[in-house]
Amino acid sequence: MPGSDARRPGLLLGAHFDSTAHTPGADDNASGVAALLECARHFASRTPRARLEFVGFDLEELQTVTGRYRIGSHALAREKRARREALAGALILEMVGYRDARPGTQIVPPFLGIDVPGTGDFLAAVGDTRSRELL
Repeated sequence: MPGSDARRPGLLLGAHFDSTAHTPGADDNASGVAALLECARHFASRTPRARLEFVGFDLEELQTVTGRYRIGSHALAREKRARREALAGALILEMVGYRDARPGTQIVPPFLGIDVPGTGDFLAAVGDTRSRELL
C-alpha cells in the first residue's frame, strides 16, 4: 500500500501461516494472521504516511525434513536486501490471541533476556536497540 510520502522508508507488517506439527495452530499463528488481515482492513480506507506492506509467510516453524525454520521470512529479507529496498522496520504479529491470567501460564525462552509477567495476559513488543523507534 503506497504512502503519502514516497521518501519515507516503508513498514512491513507480517504473520506466518504455518503451525508446529500436531498442533491446532489457533494461536500460533492463526491469531497473528487474523490480526494482520484486520490491520489491512483498517488501512484499506486510509493513506498512511509511509508505504505499508502486508505479508504472510510460510515455513516459519521448524521444518522436520530440512531442520530449518523461518525460511519464508529469510527469503523475503534477502530479496529486499538485494533490491536495496528501504524499510523502517518490520512488525511481525505472532501469537496475539492467547490470554490466561493464571500464574505460571506465560514462559519466555531464557535466550530472549527479557522479564515478563508470569501470566499470559499481556502483549509484548520485542526488538533490538536499532528498532527502538518502532517500539
